[in-house]
Amino acid sequence: MSVWKLPDTLVVHLKRFDKVFTKLQHMVTFPIRDLNMASSCTPNSPEVSQSLSNTQYELFAVANHLGYVHGGHYTALCREESDDLELDADDMGSWLLCNDKTVSPTPPSRIVSPEAYLLFYRRRQRQRQQQHAPLTTAVSNISIE
Repeated sequence: MSVWKLPDTLVVHLKRFDKVFTKLQHMVTFPIRDLNMASSCTPNSPEVSQSLSNTQYELFAVANHLGYVHGGHYTALCREESDDLELDADDMGSWLLCNDKTVSPTPPSRIVSPEAYLLFYRRRQRQRQQQHAPLTTAVSNISIE
């Protein structure tokens, strides 16, 4: 499958339940910075022909699911909005853990975990051009065997 036009906001859904609703707890690694979607675009797509930087995404939030199908809990990890998307190569930004009524700083090392369920990416170049672009989403299912 290939994509003709990429959205400004990309939502990736990680498959965490199998056919009989057993929780899949495999570790899925995903980039916090520099997700390049160029390989997912059709070769003659305007996204690819304009500039490869147009296909770069930065993670700005993760929804986590803890527990099982019939009894679980959701938390969110969010990058602080004040963080610039043009960070130094090793800088992952400042992240917050949102857990019910509690919001607390959390280290970037906690972002990639077996509890990750939904990944929210923002297109790097578009974000610089428009600070408050309308959300356009695409959903992708990833299955880890």
